[in-house]
Amino acid sequence: MFNKIKISVLGVIAAISFNAQAAWHTVQGNAPILDSVAQARDDAVNDAIRSARLEAGALVSTQQEFQGGVLLNSDTSLKSNVPVRKVIVVSEQKTRGRVSVTVKVLLDESHAGSCAASAVKKSVLPITFGYADQTAYQGSAGIETINRELTLAVTRRLSSIPSLLLRPEINVSLRGAANGSAPDQELQDNLEALSKQHQSQYVVLGSINSAASADAGEGVFDKIFYQRTRSLSFTITVYDANEGSVLLSRNYEMVSDWPFKQGEFLDLRSERFKGSAFGQRMANLAQQAGDDIAGVLQCRMPEATVIDIDDDGFIIDLGQESGIRQGMKFSLVQTSEGYTPQGDSFDIEDHARGTYVVKQVYRGSAKLSGTDLNDNLLNVRINDKAIPVR
Repeated sequence: MFNKIKISVLGVIAAISFNAQAAWHTVQGNAPILDSVAQARDDAVNDAIRSARLEAGALVSTQQEFQGGVLLNSDTSLKSNVPVRKVIVVSEQKTRGRVSVTVKVLLDESHAGSCAASAVKKSVLPITFGYADQTAYQGSAGIETINRELTLAVTRRLSSIPSLLLRPEINVSLRGAANGSAPDQELQDNLEALSKQHQSQYVVLGSINSAASADAGEGVFDKIFYQRTRSLSFTITVYDANEGSVLLSRNYEMVSDWPFKQGEFLDLRSERFKGSAFGQRMANLAQQAGDDIAGVLQCRMPEATVIDIDDDGFIIDLGQESGIRQGMKFSLVQTSEGYTPQGDSFDIEDHARGTYVVKQVYRGSAKLSGTDLNDNLLNVRINDKAIPVR
């Protein structure tokens, strides 16, 4: 009997189309062995196809059925405009309770496209996972380094997304709190400082809520016949430091058998842990979190900040590494301060007249000049925002 799987690839396709030929993509995919090797193989191919579509410049959301590795036309709900035409598994390897495959994927890119914002990479700063409180930390006894392993797993996924520019992770404690969809003033001040220091508009914060183990029961027979379990609960929050907003706040939870001895210190990078049911499910949960972050950021239009001004133009803090190219056009958003009758201050954003074009590109910055002699550079100020013109 054929193994039947559904290919699920997270994302959104929007707007711009361009003509291209069908093209082969050679990619890798991997998946944990949970139910069977055959199912893990299909899941690994699923992962590889997702990576191929990302290479094509699009983050897509699609359900496409396969049987025995053969693409089917029936029962296919394809929202992507980059259809898969053929899949060839080049090689397969089984290690540490995982199946890894190398796959050649033929994508029909004649209708390929991506959202308007995907040409400019979104700069992302990950912060090493922390513990929500002392109870969460104490519950992680024996696997106290799980915060670092979760950080590594999530950032590894993010690094595979072409539209993201991942900064090296940092280990800091952010002060302040989020009130609904916005950080409070203390947290916003911290986010802005980190954003400027690391040239990252988006900040990703992870917090472990629980990593506690639990016995099967109090009775003798419970301990004989039932396996101990361990839970894992963590929250991912994504901030836009420029806008002062929360883009994503989501909790991830799992419970799995825990075959290790109570109080045993465990090397979380060992094959013994990675091949366990807990290790495999944790890897899957981290991958899902990475996909959710990518889905939120993929089609957002990033902002650049004016960091210097000279006689014939100004410098922004996005450059070659962010996908900025000569000839790209930007508009300016300027912020001024207003006051209520009670004397409270608030920000006023104004879209400045004119369009500005990239004249020179450096690794982490670019120089822009006005496209019209009437564009008044005298009004451009440090910390003004420059937004790519769609």
